[in-house]
Amino acid sequence: MGNQSNHQFMPSVHTNKMKPSTLFFVSLAIMLAMLFGVLHFHFVILFVSIFMTYCLIEGMNGLIGKLSGGSLSHKHAHLVSTLSIVLAVCVMFGLIGYVGYMNVNLSEFEQMYQRLPEILAQYGIDKHLPQGFDIGAKIAEFFKSHTANVISAGKAGLTAIVYIIVGIVVGIMLKTHVVHSTQKEYTGLLSQPMIERLSNFKTAFKNVFMAQIKISAVNTLITALYLFAILPMAGVSLPFKTDLTCLVFIAGLIPVVGNLISNTAVTIISLGHSLTAGVASLAFLVIVHKAEYFLNAKIIGSKINAKAFELLIVMLVFEHLFGVGGIVLAPVIYAYLKRELVDQKILG
Repeated sequence: MGNQSNHQFMPSVHTNKMKPSTLFFVSLAIMLAMLFGVLHFHFVILFVSIFMTYCLIEGMNGLIGKLSGGSLSHKHAHLVSTLSIVLAVCVMFGLIGYVGYMNVNLSEFEQMYQRLPEILAQYGIDKHLPQGFDIGAKIAEFFKSHTANVISAGKAGLTAIVYIIVGIVVGIMLKTHVVHSTQKEYTGLLSQPMIERLSNFKTAFKNVFMAQIKISAVNTLITALYLFAILPMAGVSLPFKTDLTCLVFIAGLIPVVGNLISNTAVTIISLGHSLTAGVASLAFLVIVHKAEYFLNAKIIGSKINAKAFELLIVMLVFEHLFGVGGIVLAPVIYAYLKRELVDQKILG
């Protein structure tokens, strides 16, 4: 079966312009302008969804081709891959909705913050608070005064879901177009250079996000062990354990910031049980993630040939310029740009 090369983003024509040239720099400038446009206009979720869908289908096409022993054509393998992705997405959203509906109990949140005064009194912390200070009332007042922010966060979450769905559809359409395209469609002056830029970016994207999935999986396994085994052995049973585990995996797909999000959630839920549980959870997560720092550097750094300090500096700069979206795409853009400059022998 004629599988496409992993280094080929779209069907292309051959070109002799492999050395640094005007066409290379023009196409690179266009590519970087597109990437910074995605960051500036906050289309990171849509962009990532498109490329993840594309890479998943491409990987499944190769896997199905191997399993079928070449009996399926590339177009038929693509059809099977596409239907599998669509089915998997439908099942995933269905499970998320079902688990959320069955497990999220708002009354448990209310019970948690109502227990805070009791927890503070147990450890004598209430004696250091101003007289007449009602922490439960303060928390309720906080949520009431920040209703607009909560609504805004809800709208942002809904927008993100829409972007993910649209990105999946666009990714499927893009890969389908590539499968059914011919070389004659790409004969323009910048066609081949842009195809090469897109192919190189796809490779960088796949390397970074496949590494991030491995990191998130390890993090989720350790956190699940802590929530479902270590804490119960100590006589602590936290609510929302399943929801927290799902959050840890999903948030873990976001470099650096994802760990902060999941750690904060686990610590807050632990504090709702007792101060001891909260401190223990915070200490456990800090120790674990300090250890994971070396794992992150090894997995991502080895994939993109970069040192940990390089990635950290780039992510800090991108976070300052573009916010959370900058942190998400920073390793990918850095890996892509470095690979392009190395291939062109501009960097050693």
